[in-house]
Amino acid sequence: MILAEQKAMNVLQHLVEGCSVRTTSRVTGVHPRTILNLLSLAGERCEKLMNERIRGLRVKDVQCDELRGYVGMKERTNAKKGKEETSIGDA
Repeated sequence: MILAEQKAMNVLQHLVEGCSVRTTSRVTGVHPRTILNLLSLAGERCEKLMNERIRGLRVKDVQCDELRGYVGMKERTNAKKGKEETSIGDA
């Protein structure tokens, strides 16, 4: 990747602060595709660092903020489509 280190750090700082890719692109002048490639590279390097340094950690509690998921259909939708309720394993 041909991007000055200071510029890359600036881009990552904007993303960490919660700016969107489009906003970060507009503010820094870096193309959105380059920002996404940089983000992917940073993620890979973080994963490698964590795998190398974090070993044998015993976890008692895990907190997942803003984690959402929905599996299946609402009963009303099921009735409209004429489907019976199914369990997660059947879906």
